[in-house]
Order: sequence, then structure tokens, then C-alpha cells
Amino acid sequence: MFFNDFAPISGTRKTSDGYLVTEARIARANNVQSYLGSEVGRPDLATVRVFRPEAEVFSKDAMASASHKPVTMGHPAEQVDATRWKASAIGWTGDGVARDGDFLKISMMIADADAIRAVEAGTRSLSAGYDCTLDWTSGVTATGEAYDARQVGIRLNHVSVVPNGRCPGAKIGDAQPQGIPMLQDAIAFADSVAGKSAIAYEGYVAYLNRREPKSAAELLRDHQAAYAETAKQIADNAIAIPIARAAADKARADMIAGFNAGRS
Repeated sequence: MFFNDFAPISGTRKTSDGYLVTEARIARANNVQSYLGSEVGRPDLATVRVFRPEAEVFSKDAMASASHKPVTMGHPAEQVDATRWKASAIGWTGDGVARDGDFLKISMMIADADAIRAVEAGTRSLSAGYDCTLDWTSGVTATGEAYDARQVGIRLNHVSVVPNGRCPGAKIGDAQPQGIPMLQDAIAFADSVAGKSAIAYEGYVAYLNRREPKSAAELLRDHQAAYAETAKQIADNAIAIPIARAAADKARADMIAGFNAGRS
């Protein structure tokens, strides 16, 4: 089963040759994400809650699979291999693969000038494309979240630069805030994504218009795919906002209760 997960870009730097270098948090462990049933081979279900255990995200083989993989502009129609690398890649990931709290962090470089301009114009999210198997054993996480399936055998195929992501708080080169600040960051990101999406999409379209060779039909297909992805992210965040706010309220109430209990 092939999945795409998302994270915003920040903390980049340029080399003397003009390449864009960064460290990116591309995957989060111990979390549950909702997918359409049709996305995971279960059209009989409206949504499926998928758990990503840390034992799978940070396994030796999963982490090794993140090194020396292509970075692409948008997701290619097929998984990237040696026969498609030249047509798809705008950069690559390096040897720097490490655990960063609940996140998997990698080093990466974007080498294509048009792609770098698109990032600087606002196309600043990453989407990790990876293969895995779904174990359809339902359960509950240590924090009480129910899930319908869990990912096993995670193997990274590529990392894509895309208009918008759906993984708030996972920023390249930044320290991950904990507790209530993290939740507030999630809310702020979700609230602002609709306004930012227009700028990001314009940057992505500008990139596609400069990218050669592509036919008009191919450009239209890519534009439509990018628009559909942006629309989906806005919808996802519209759902995420009240959930994040509820979690923030609960965390704040628990903190105050704990503080008051400690004083008594």
C-alpha cells in the first residue's frame, strides 16, 4: 500500500552553487491519521484510522530506506526508480537520517533552479511517498486514540515538494514544541492554510509552466492534481481545527488541575 504524508518546509539554506539544503521532518510516529477508505483499498469504509507505531517508523530498515532517495516536484504517477529518476528528480536525500522525538528527520538537497524558485514563491510543504503493509488489527494507542489498522514494513520511495501539507508542527530545522504550544501551532497552521494555499498554488503553477518538456495536456493534468490536493488539505484542516482546539482545551484543563492539585 502506498501512502503520502506531509510536513511544512522551513529552515533552509543555500550553498555557494545555489542549491537549497535543509533537514526535514518527514514522518511522525505514534500518531493516528484518517484516510478515505478508497485511499487504502477499503471502498466499503468512509474513513480509516491508521496508526503509525514508532517500532515501524524507527526500525533499522525503515530508516535506512530514507537515504539516497529522489526529491520530486509533486508526486509522480508511479513510484520512482532508476528508469524514472532523470525525469522525476529535482534533488535527493542524504545520509543524515535520525530520530527527532516522535519525528523522522532527514537531510536533503533541492538542486533544480525552477523547483528552488517555486519553494521561495511559497510552495513549501513536503510529502513523503512510501510503501507499507496495513495490518488490519484494530486497537487503541497509549494515549487512548482508536485505530482501524496499523502500518508495518514502511519503506520510503521519494520525498515530494507540494503546495500544502497536513502535518502541522513538523518544521524543517526547528525544534518541536511540546504540549500546549504544539497544539496551538497546529491550530494556527490549520487556520492559515486556506489563505496561504492560493500563494502556494500560484508558485507551483509557475514552476510547472517553466518546467520543460511538458505538453499542454500534461500541464493541465498536473495543475488539476495540485488544485485537488490543495482543496483536500483545506478540507482536512477544516476538520482538524475543532479537534486541535478541543485537545488544547483539555491539555490546558489538565495542566491547571495538576497545578492546583500540587498546591493543595
